[in-house]
Amino acid sequence: MNQIGHIIVDGDEAALFGRFTHTVKSTGRRFTTPVAFHLTVRDGHIERLYLFEDTLAVAQALAPVDS
Repeated sequence: MNQIGHIIVDGDEAALFGRFTHTVKSTGRRFTTPVAFHLTVRDGHIERLYLFEDTLAVAQALAPVDS
C-alpha cells in the first residue's frame, strides 16, 4: 500500500484504508486507486485477507493500447 489513511482494529479483525499506485508493465499505464483490506489475524499470523480495489480503474489500465 503506497499510502495508508486509516486503520481500524477490533479483536482479531482489522481494516486498512489507503491508496495503491501501480504501473502496468504491458501498457506502461500508471494509475492510482483507493483500496481497502479486511484482515483476520490470529496468533500473530494473517489468517484471512480480503482486498477491495477499484476494478474499473484496473481494467482500464490493463486494456490493450490502441495502435
